[in-house]
Amino acid sequence: MNYIYDIYLNFNKMYFDFYEWNSSDKIIHTKKVPIIKTNTNDFRAIISHNISIDEDILKILKGKTEIYNKKNKLNCLIITDSKNAFAVKFDNKGISISKSSLLLDDEFDIIQFSIKMKENNFPFKILNKTNYNVATRKQIDEKKYLLNHIHKLSYDTLKYIYYECFDKEEKNIQTILQHLIKEINNDNSAFNSTIYNILKPVSAN
Repeated sequence: MNYIYDIYLNFNKMYFDFYEWNSSDKIIHTKKVPIIKTNTNDFRAIISHNISIDEDILKILKGKTEIYNKKNKLNCLIITDSKNAFAVKFDNKGISISKSSLLLDDEFDIIQFSIKMKENNFPFKILNKTNYNVATRKQIDEKKYLLNHIHKLSYDTLKYIYYECFDKEEKNIQTILQHLIKEINNDNSAFNSTIYNILKPVSAN
């Protein structure tokens, strides 16, 4: 088993690139993490799906990831195809529960280290597709914020937002809400950002 030492990981339910890490995230400073090299097809399948591994592989990984200043250990693995790299965490049944991107310097070091490694046979079972890379973290946070706050606004504020977004007046509050919520759920990032920039200062008062 090969290991990578002294890297930072940031596990989330959804995979975010390192430049979308937040200061409020529970970033883990690891002492060492097991690493395997796979082919590019397997790499892409694992990063974009929830997977499970068999008991034999889980036994090899179990508790091998050590964390600085922590007694607990993780069932974790760095996966690379010598072009990119990421980390995946498994529960005690061998099911992937979260993934982490890597800091740019850490990923570069891992890729350089892996060039001389041989590809491993890493059997896994695909469970279902994840929402990898469908939206930026900013877009996800804006949508969540809008859906949580749109109902709390006053009638006059809703009319104002509706006019700014659709360039026409509407007096029926239910019609206003229905149209706004429908557009928010369409994941139009430009539309959502427009409402967000109007709504946030208002709701913060």
